[in-house]
Amino acid sequence: MDAFAIYTSLRSYLDTNGKLLKGGQSIKTGFALLPVSTDALPVLEAQKEAIAAFFKECQIERSSRWISYRVTNVPRKVGRLTGSQYSMMPVNPEILSAEITETTGLNPVSIIETATSAANPNTIASSWFINFPEGSKANLLYDSPCLV
Repeated sequence: MDAFAIYTSLRSYLDTNGKLLKGGQSIKTGFALLPVSTDALPVLEAQKEAIAAFFKECQIERSSRWISYRVTNVPRKVGRLTGSQYSMMPVNPEILSAEITETTGLNPVSIIETATSAANPNTIASSWFINFPEGSKANLLYDSPCLV
C-alpha cells in the first residue's frame, strides 16, 4: 500500500490527534510515522493502542537515535594469518565491528556499506556508515587525537 494512503487513513482514524502527524514513510522494517514536532511525539505515543488497532498485528516502538559516522578509505580486503597460512579476505561488518570495538571500546549498533561503495565493488577502498547508540561516548571519537 502507498505510504501516503496509509498516512491519510491513519490521520483520519486518529481524529483530532491525527493533526499531530506530519507524514509517514515506508522503511525496511515496516512503516515510520513522522510527528509534526518533538512535542507531538508523547501525545502520539499515548495513542499507541489506537495505532496498533489501525495496523492490526504490528509492533509499535520509538525509533532509535544514533550517532553516525561515515568512514571512508576502508580497504576492501585485509590480510589474515591463520597458522602459517596467509590469505586475503573481504572486509565485512563483522570484521569492522570487531576492530572498532577493540580500538574504541564501543560497540556499534549498525554497520552498513554506503550505497555508492556497494555499487562499485571494483574500487580499492570502500565507505561505511558506523552507528552507535545516542548517549554513548561515540561523540568523543571525533575529538580524539590520532596519529597518521
